[in-house]
Amino acid sequence: ASGPPFSCDFSTTRLEALLQPFNVSHVFEPGHQLVSCILLIFVMFGIIACGGGGGSSAGGGGSSGGGNNTGTLTVNVYDMLGNPVGGALVTLDNLSGPSATTNASGQAVFNVSGSHDVHVQKVGFVATSALGAAVSSINIPLQALGKSYVNFQGSVSNSNSAPTMLLRTATGPFWGTGIGNPNFLASINFGGIPAGSNISGTLWALESTFDFVSLSTVVTDAVNLGPATYTTVLDTYSATQTVNPAFNATKPNQTTITTISGLTLPPGANAVSVAAGEADVFGNILPLSQALGVTPPLTLSAYDPFGLTNIDIQVVAVTPALGGWMKWERLPKGSTANITANMTTLPAISAGQSGATINFTPSSDAGVTAESLAIMDNITGNPIWLLFMPAGQSSVTLPALGILTVGTTYKIGAVSHMIPGMTYDQLLTSPPATFNIPAENGFSPEVSFTR
Repeated sequence: ASGPPFSCDFSTTRLEALLQPFNVSHVFEPGHQLVSCILLIFVMFGIIACGGGGGSSAGGGGSSGGGNNTGTLTVNVYDMLGNPVGGALVTLDNLSGPSATTNASGQAVFNVSGSHDVHVQKVGFVATSALGAAVSSINIPLQALGKSYVNFQGSVSNSNSAPTMLLRTATGPFWGTGIGNPNFLASINFGGIPAGSNISGTLWALESTFDFVSLSTVVTDAVNLGPATYTTVLDTYSATQTVNPAFNATKPNQTTITTISGLTLPPGANAVSVAAGEADVFGNILPLSQALGVTPPLTLSAYDPFGLTNIDIQVVAVTPALGGWMKWERLPKGSTANITANMTTLPAISAGQSGATINFTPSSDAGVTAESLAIMDNITGNPIWLLFMPAGQSSVTLPALGILTVGTTYKIGAVSHMIPGMTYDQLLTSPPATFNIPAENGFSPEVSFTR
């Protein structure tokens, strides 16, 4: 499924989490764009690693602001699963700056010191930049252009709905909602992961029901189909796997997942959804229970087939201008959450800008970790270039690296990222394929820009 207001499918905490502010891939179910884009931008440098907030434990260490004085800058390039990416072009600062190609370990080393803008490009991937990098080692994740899938077909029994197919992996859950009953089709969407990737995990089929009174989706049953390894493909109809989930005739008991006792949003924002379940590497939530709109007190109950100890909660809100806000919390299962926005001012960006410089207004709140800017295809909304920068930066002059075409119109959007206890330098040195919770993002509407 896909949905407004954003259409770019970056797929969301570290740089990885930062990767998702313009692609709401799982707001209501996989594929929704508003959340995916924000998450993708988060995911880029792993803003949301599984664990409490705080500093990164990555090697290389973050700079305290004085710049890199070691005389060496090591750039480590990974895909969204944490695998090294060889053959990527890394350029420092601009077209006349030093450049190198990553080796088979995804690494490029430069004999430089001080702060630099690091730009990474590779065919088939979204160009990604980290501006003002003042560290001796930086980890940059690359998102593949487009999506890849694992496809399923079969027949379901003891259920009145199509199953959600789920692959629980070492980097989190990936899932896709099916269509049809009893015969069904379902595709797991691996946004930002290139086709041809081998992904291993435990395959599950989930049964969910939608309550039209409470406007909530609830997992009511699950079948563990065992360990499996799949190779992702480019489309939703080829290389289809056959599975025949048999759910229980008598459904298992549901338990309280969480209770939302209070919700304070940024001024002018309206709640879209709250999801409680398990976060993936992009910050998307596999919802055991998800409600559209939030009016506390709200108790979310569901069947938990995984025996989770902690529950990840994601709240999504939008403004009338189609800007938005997202927050992630991690709490013991069954506990009560009073969710309050620490970000009270959301980013803004003006339409109709042209040339090499893009101006925007970041969040003015204290505690912001980083800013990001997404440049997307004007027609498809797919991301072309993601740029990350220190908190408070409000202007970017794009170097001429051949990424954009002069005279062409694109979509752009700005995001402010808040990860408690984490600095921008720590974000850049976070390990790949993790998502730090708690975290908070505010994002501007998408607007037009002509290069």
